[in-house]
Amino acid sequence: MLILNKRTQATATDSVALDYDERKRSRLKVTLASGAEAGIFLQRGDHLHGGDKLAAEDGFVIVEILAAPEKLIEA
Repeated sequence: MLILNKRTQATATDSVALDYDERKRSRLKVTLASGAEAGIFLQRGDHLHGGDKLAAEDGFVIVEILAAPEKLIEA
């Protein structure tokens, strides 16, 4: 399993779509678009936005965070 714990501006080699609630979590196990499993480990209180990129500990994999489509709730 890849460990994603560093923000980067490098070109992405993979991606993962996360909804709003998942992007707010600092610890999360995900399945990347390539099918590989990864763990996201950020500092507590830190959260992700669509377009953010995280580097794996090995430095070879860069994952772009995509904002997953969500249903809009209207009152």
